[in-house]
Amino acid sequence: MTLSFGYHIDYYYSLTRVFFWSKIFSGILSEIVKKVREGERTMQRRSEEGFTLIELVMVIVIIGILAAIAVPRYIDLATNAETATAKAYTGTLRSAAAITYANVAVGNVTGSTTGNINIASVYGNLQDTGGLASSGTNYFTGTINGKTYYWAYTAPMTIAEGTTVSP
Repeated sequence: MTLSFGYHIDYYYSLTRVFFWSKIFSGILSEIVKKVREGERTMQRRSEEGFTLIELVMVIVIIGILAAIAVPRYIDLATNAETATAKAYTGTLRSAAAITYANVAVGNVTGSTTGNINIASVYGNLQDTGGLASSGTNYFTGTINGKTYYWAYTAPMTIAEGTTVSP
């Protein structure tokens, strides 16, 4: 019997605590709702008036800061893309040279030796030229973003990194 009596007292105290805190929270909540409603009325009046000069200046300043950050990053991206494209072309040319050398070494090309490999035979093994051209007997050319790149070829299968300096 004492246990149930003690249980009822504990239950009563916990309920009173709940009611006490709910009164406090409901008061706080009603104050918050009141402030929000006042703010809505202020915003309605203010939206009819338009923007202030300081708000417009702040927007212009933020846009200027964002532009100052974005433009250099864009320029870096363009340069990185150009470099990556040149490296991809280098890899393509090296693969074509290796395939040419392997075909001749294995004997897939009749009547030819590794000493007979030249720039024309390497160029002939390119699946897709992608704007690359063989120029003369010792280099390939390609245009990337308006710049002409050159890749030096040394028989039987050496391709140097692409450069914008004319050979």
